Amino acid sequence: MVVESSTITPRRFRVAFPGDVPKYWANGSPFLTAILNTYTLLVPDNELYYMRTLKKAMGRIEDPALKQDVLAFVRQEGEHGMAHRRYWDNLRAQGYRIDGFVKAVGFMLYRVIEPALPHRLHLAIVAAIEHFNATLGHLFLKKDVLRDSDPRMKLMMTWHLAEEIEHKSVSVDALRAAGIGEFLRIFTMLLVWPLLCVTFALGTFYLLAQDGELFRWRSLRDMWRHLVVRDGMLWGTFVLMGRYCVPGFHPGQIEDYDLAAAVFHGEFAARERLPQEGND
Repeated sequence: MVVESSTITPRRFRVAFPGDVPKYWANGSPFLTAILNTYTLLVPDNELYYMRTLKKAMGRIEDPALKQDVLAFVRQEGEHGMAHRRYWDNLRAQGYRIDGFVKAVGFMLYRVIEPALPHRLHLAIVAAIEHFNATLGHLFLKKDVLRDSDPRMKLMMTWHLAEEIEHKSVSVDALRAAGIGEFLRIFTMLLVWPLLCVTFALGTFYLLAQDGELFRWRSLRDMWRHLVVRDGMLWGTFVLMGRYCVPGFHPGQIEDYDLAAAVFHGEFAARERLPQEGND
């Protein structure tokens, strides 16, 4: 079993999103842009959910090192939420009706479902979603999916996904420190995974429909290319999500901290070349 170590470092992201960011900023593809814009719409409320769930678990964690990791995790997630929310103004300016979708998802997940579930189940949910986020990071960075994207948006996405890899073990370690067993961890993934797929599909189709791109050939072509043929995201996600369902699994068994390090020592380190908001 290979378990890598990683230092979790909160980083500020203050790259500006001026009005000249292209509407189809992800490789010029309406489909890829729509699915990543859906991610952008889901991130801020999701991050707040992770933060309050992990903060509530702090009293059950005895290891000082893990407590420090949780605090760093919370700071990273806070930055993610703020960065993605800033881009919402661009989406509105591009004509997208996003607020109804955000409010509907937020109401269902955080006003209806969240209060009805016990905290131990929320810890398992966060661990499952965080593995999904780290899986996206692994696949997007390894395959360089955003190679031809707008540099400002590419930087935000790669920074976020790299930090998802960097802190990928925290929620699982916190879950186990709280005494939650393998059955609940795995069972929760089997519930969460389909819900994630449905939510992403609804958001993607909603945004494509607003552009009249839902059944256009190029959208269907790019869906096939990115999910099946060129990037193989669908199969890659299936494999990595499936590994989570193996008893005894730990995120450190997936050797990809080098993908995150390449971002932090490459594109992110050179961010001064891009327009900034305030002092970084």
